[in-house]
Amino acid sequence: QIVLVYNQVEATLLGALLHDTEENTELSLDQVEVRYGVEVRQIVDGVTYLDSAEGGFHRIKLEDNENIMQLTGIKDRRILYVKIADRIHNMRTIQHMKYASQLNKADETIRFFVPLCKELGLEAAANELEALCTEVFDRGQDSEAS
Repeated sequence: QIVLVYNQVEATLLGALLHDTEENTELSLDQVEVRYGVEVRQIVDGVTYLDSAEGGFHRIKLEDNENIMQLTGIKDRRILYVKIADRIHNMRTIQHMKYASQLNKADETIRFFVPLCKELGLEAAANELEALCTEVFDRGQDSEAS
C-alpha cells in the first residue's frame, strides 16, 4: 500500500509484495520470474540482493550500509521505490525493536533515505520518514531526562 502512493505500475507493486519472498519462503527468483515475469524478478532481485561485485557470479546478502552504498548507483527507480516503501514500513513499526537498533535505523534513515526521497521528488515520503526519525530521537531524549 505504501508504494501505491507514488507508483502504480503493476511490476513495481508485485515487486513490493514479493520483495521478501526469497528470504522468507522457499520460492526462488527463478520461480518468481516464471510466475510473475522478468520485470518483477528484476525488482525483487534488486531489492533483496545487490551484486557484491559488478558482473560477479556470486550473489550475497549484504549488510544494510553496503546495500545503501550500492543503491545510489541503481538506475531502475522501481527498485528504489520498493526500498523506500520497505523503510517507511520499518520506521512505522520500529517501536518493536530494541532502542539501540531504533537509533541506528533512524540515523541511517535520516542520513540516506530522506535525501533519496527528496532526490526522487517523494516529498511526502521524506516528510514522513523525518517525522518518524524525530519520534525515535525524541524518545531517547525523554528517557535521558527521566
